[in-house]
Amino acid sequence: MTFGIGYSDDVSKAESVLAAILSSHEKVLDEPEPIVRLHELGDSSVNFVVRPWCKTEDYWDVYWDVTREVKHRFDEEGISIPFPQRDVHIYREDSGDTSSGGGETQRSTTPSTGQTVAPSDENSEGLGESGSASASAPLPVPVPRNLAAVDTRGRPI
Repeated sequence: MTFGIGYSDDVSKAESVLAAILSSHEKVLDEPEPIVRLHELGDSSVNFVVRPWCKTEDYWDVYWDVTREVKHRFDEEGISIPFPQRDVHIYREDSGDTSSGGGETQRSTTPSTGQTVAPSDENSEGLGESGSASASAPLPVPVPRNLAAVDTRGRPI
């Protein structure tokens, strides 16, 4: 079993809570001794590996009970259970075209190739048969000066 906590949470406290959950469960065996170890520093969380030992017929009861109790105890103790997050950076550039109400365009760079691409502000301009934008011909999308929410075609939402 793997449980993650936030990078700002107390590792020792989380480890103690996890060990207490295992030691208090009636179906977790004392021998071999349950394992609670800091396992990895993930993208969004600090992950513990938790290995309670039990009889085969008790496996799912232990698995579900421990998972439920971890959630309850982490909530009680103020230990966060993070979820994957991504930061999105929007870059604006002035294209000199003022016909679209501001002249800025929104573009993104593909991580694998480094090519600059942007969605089309026209229905079919620059789109191949598959309906996807060509990476060789970036397509501008108007971005309002006030940065209001817009859909992929630049229309206010």
